[in-house]
Amino acid sequence: MSWQPQPNYDYAQLQSIDVYDASGNKIGPVDQVLTERPSGKHYLLVKGGPLGIGSDDYYIPETAIDMVGRDRVVVDIGKDELKRKGWTKPPTGDWMS
Repeated sequence: MSWQPQPNYDYAQLQSIDVYDASGNKIGPVDQVLTERPSGKHYLLVKGGPLGIGSDDYYIPETAIDMVGRDRVVVDIGKDELKRKGWTKPPTGDWMS
């Protein structure tokens, strides 16, 4: 069963937690959680470069989250698919972090 986005969930809890793809490959840590106004949709800004620094930033929508655990977030797609979906570019819209 997939994780379901929750309107009252404290997304700040995800800050600095490592994100893994569907195959168990580490993508990187959550740097920020962005919230779209006025819809309230959330995106995880994940730093995917070595040691969480570098040019591999991913903007992963909350709908891609499969599981949230104490020490990890798992998304339902592979790391290669993140680039194909265009999630390396910031989403457009009015955002707050």
